[in-house]
Amino acid sequence: MSDTGFQDFGSSRFVRRLGRIDEVKFGFEDHNLPGFHIGVDFGGMHGGTGWHTTTMRDVPIDGGVLFVQIALMEALGVREWSDLQGKVVWALFDKADPFHSSVKGFIRLEFDGDGSIVFEDTYEAARLRRVERDGNIATNARKADRERRGKFVKKSDLEKVISGAEAMLLQGADKQVSREWAEEIVADVMGLAGATVMGE
Repeated sequence: MSDTGFQDFGSSRFVRRLGRIDEVKFGFEDHNLPGFHIGVDFGGMHGGTGWHTTTMRDVPIDGGVLFVQIALMEALGVREWSDLQGKVVWALFDKADPFHSSVKGFIRLEFDGDGSIVFEDTYEAARLRRVERDGNIATNARKADRERRGKFVKKSDLEKVISGAEAMLLQGADKQVSREWAEEIVADVMGLAGATVMGE
């Protein structure tokens, strides 16, 4: 570790510094936006994540900030948000300018298990998850619409089907086949398909 307290650990993006989490906030910041903040005491220096709020990323709270909070707890091995208080961790800073950088993520200490989080990467994962989810919703909606539209038959088309069925039955039958019989057959087929007759 250098005399600045920052340690190069082989990352091209970050340096790290050992510290103890001394602020764990979840609520509303000065602009009344919901989010979280983690403060870290580095012994003579104090830093933190800054407020992560719902307006920071193009993702809703359930797919962004809350997603990152859960990922943070999992990375640092805690079950309760309040359990982050007092935890000793490696805090990550921008390698290019660590003195003017907020905390960009955390790494759990080696003896404490395996876990790490980089906020930027986690937000991106949340964004991609939302894109996939929205894509699936849109795909399912289109599929449901196609199925819905496919189960409706115009009366004019139904008339053609009944007439065609009647003609085919008359051609192939040894006995007289009534139109009512043709209608019943078509109705049975439509019932099996779950079709509904709509307007002209």
